[in-house]
Amino acid sequence: MATQRIARVGAFPPCFSSEAQFRQWRETARRVPPSESQYCADCTPAYQSEMIRLCRCAHPGTTFHLTADGFLEGVRPGCPLSKRKREGA
Repeated sequence: MATQRIARVGAFPPCFSSEAQFRQWRETARRVPPSESQYCADCTPAYQSEMIRLCRCAHPGTTFHLTADGFLEGVRPGCPLSKRKREGA
């Protein structure tokens, strides 16, 4: 059975539960800028699988890689692996 993305008009990506949750992510991202993969950089394989199952993943081709400082990072197709350092790392 093929999954389809849910088309939703809104100010936040479908994988976030609310605009407030997305706003909170953006505030944190100001301190530790994400890679070109944006919010997918902070996703996890388990959460991605659940969002795909619920047709709420806008970037199902995102893959996961360990960064040089040992953190798991989601990387969207076509985006380079990042060299970002986490806060306090």
